[in-house]
Amino acid sequence: MKILFCVEFYYPSIGGAQEVVRQIAERMASYGHEVSVATTRIASRKSLSHNGVTLVEFSVWGNNVRGLHPGRRAGLWRSNRQHVDSWDRLR
Repeated sequence: MKILFCVEFYYPSIGGAQEVVRQIAERMASYGHEVSVATTRIASRKSLSHNGVTLVEFSVWGNNVRGLHPGRRAGLWRSNRQHVDSWDRLR
């Protein structure tokens, strides 16, 4: 199964949500699923793959609680729609 997790930050960023998603994503990948994580682009990331999980980076900041960077929400969806359509499950 192809699975996509969406989280504001991911490895190598450290935090609660990042760690929970990382552990679940890596476990699902170890079971043979094709797992990707959609996350914010950060300069310290050196690879778009980590422990069997593919990373899909986006140039967007913030979240629905704090608000996304102005003018980015519509463009994010339009420019990355092809990524969303390619997974069986979104979490």
